[in-house]
Amino acid sequence: MGEKTNKRSWFSCPKCGQKICQFSSGAKVHELYIKCKKCHNEVEVKIEAANRDVIK
Repeated sequence: MGEKTNKRSWFSCPKCGQKICQFSSGAKVHELYIKCKKCHNEVEVKIEAANRDVIK
């Protein structure tokens, strides 16, 4: 039987480029706020699984 491959990608801070968190290819995220440990910028994370768009 075929296996699904969950490719992981990094979400990076749009201000400084620091890697903030990993997400799999099937992830759906809305209204998640993470504070960057490097530049202290608060980042809203939005990930759509259907078209795999990452909105920063």
